[in-house]
Amino acid sequence: MAKRAPPVDNDSMTRHTFFVAACVAALASAVAAAPAPPLTDPVTPAAVWQPGMGFLQAAHEACDQQHPADYGACFADQMAANGAPAPAVAFARRLNARPDGTLGILRDFRDRGRVDVAYVFFPLRANENQGCLLVNGTPSLIDVDDPAQWPMKSLGMVATWRVLKRRYPNMTLWPGNRSGTTFVRAERRPRGGQRFVLPYVLRNGCHACATVGAVRIAFDFDATGHFVGPRVMDVRALGRRRRPRQHH
Repeated sequence: MAKRAPPVDNDSMTRHTFFVAACVAALASAVAAAPAPPLTDPVTPAAVWQPGMGFLQAAHEACDQQHPADYGACFADQMAANGAPAPAVAFARRLNARPDGTLGILRDFRDRGRVDVAYVFFPLRANENQGCLLVNGTPSLIDVDDPAQWPMKSLGMVATWRVLKRRYPNMTLWPGNRSGTTFVRAERRPRGGQRFVLPYVLRNGCHACATVGAVRIAFDFDATGHFVGPRVMDVRALGRRRRPRQHH
């Protein structure tokens, strides 16, 4: 006589199926949310590259038909094909791998101690093509022109800011002039720390609108290169002068 098969525990199978599905979903979510790899290798002057005048046109011709997600990789390939040193190509690829996906070329570098200054050209940006990064600290890269790094709460507590904001309700904060290399002022802080002071401008709304003020923001690091945070140095009003009195 044939043996009867044991009864199937439907509840147990349901729980097992649910557990497996939950694990798969959690794994997929973790992979999707994983941050881009940081700049783990130190940035050095070896990554500096200043391309010739015809490079950008050649790169656009080679890459403009690429899918947007592949454009940065194509651009970095064109850098290598046009004589960029390997560290320069690696630096561009690392910037492209970050969450904002903005490819950049290291145009100059200043050794400032534990934390250094990288001057970057962003060929794909519409407006602000020149930028500045603080590198080799912790975190390994800080974009000083990323609004997420700006101390907006502290700015709102400055009297001059509040006066300007009442006068210009649409006032916005923008990076200052980023051409050249002299706009960054590097200072030593007590106990071996570092400070980098950069200029910013206040505009009456859009990028092309009138400049109504100026701001200086400091980015502070401790002696080990850990980022302490940003600090408002000063806020100044610009562009509105009193008319001279007329004597009769």
